[in-house]
Amino acid sequence: MLTLVRETANTCTRRNFLQRAGWLVCGLGIAGAGAGLGCSADYSPATSASANATPHKVVDGIELVPSSEALNLLWFTDIHGTAEHLRTIAQFRADNADYVTDMLCTGDMVCESSQDDYDYWTEVGAAGTIACIGNHDRASAENAFDAAFPIEDAYARYIAPAAPLWGERASIVENRTFYSIDYPEHGVRLLVTDCNIQSGSLLSEELAWFNGQLADALGAGRTVIAASHFPPANGELVTCDFSVAKAQVSKSDAPTVHADLMSAVDDFIAQGGLFATWMCGHRHIDMIVALPDHPGQMVVIQSCAALRERGDLVRNEDDETANCYTLASFDTNARTLTLGRFGARTTTYGAKRERLVIDYANKLIVE
Repeated sequence: MLTLVRETANTCTRRNFLQRAGWLVCGLGIAGAGAGLGCSADYSPATSASANATPHKVVDGIELVPSSEALNLLWFTDIHGTAEHLRTIAQFRADNADYVTDMLCTGDMVCESSQDDYDYWTEVGAAGTIACIGNHDRASAENAFDAAFPIEDAYARYIAPAAPLWGERASIVENRTFYSIDYPEHGVRLLVTDCNIQSGSLLSEELAWFNGQLADALGAGRTVIAASHFPPANGELVTCDFSVAKAQVSKSDAPTVHADLMSAVDDFIAQGGLFATWMCGHRHIDMIVALPDHPGQMVVIQSCAALRERGDLVRNEDDETANCYTLASFDTNARTLTLGRFGARTTTYGAKRERLVIDYANKLIVE
């Protein structure tokens, strides 16, 4: 899901690309950040030598690793009420149950506003999806950014029905739309935030919760992933076509919306914590964002799951390119994030967007 913002004629070798991608860490004092951090005590990576190990398999040219070996989040965003796309994603989970740990949507689950239908999630088999609240999910019909839908009602609609399916892994704050889910078998904590909370007492409450979650994760030696609908801050973009052969750097004009949360992550990293990435939506285009003012953090943004906006992807209503979703596989032993794209994965300029491996400990694209 990493894209060239504009086509260039420049290409580079793998070594040169990694040097260019190194601005994510080089000179920012975080090369090797978290190198001494161990996994949680209950993390025990599976080995392929086990007689009962689930084999790897290939789907649409993408190798799937079983959830016993990696944390596999079937990730999509900005579905905007399109039941047919969600049905396809839910069917992928059903067909590959041993290779999908959880489904994650980073916001805009309804079409336009909180008044739109949400029952379709259960109807198409997507119950239990981790829901990260987007601006449309709490919006009125008049303003997509007014967060007019009360947070207590948003909790009752989007969070409470799924909580029993998450079980004891989840740490839920009643009547709030921020929460965490632990994956002790992989030594990971996923923090889910609400991008609509940007000021006032609710922000203070969310920040206190966020800091407490980070402190607990640090004590347990858990890698942290954070989900937000809005990308959290302005920054530079490392853009790539699922290949180490092409890359360029561009400026982002995205506003800073989670400065306090990002500062909390900075403190977590300074104390030896390992932060993998922010997972976001909203922009309706694929990007990876480096944050020079917040070394050790990066943001991965995925394109719109709904067909309403194509970004720079070739998408057709009558074939598999109508869909857009990614299997994000976190290997906390190797400290890599592998992104495997399904559905739309060819750009309008002919580049393939299929698979990418990121060394999240050092914020480098390696494969």
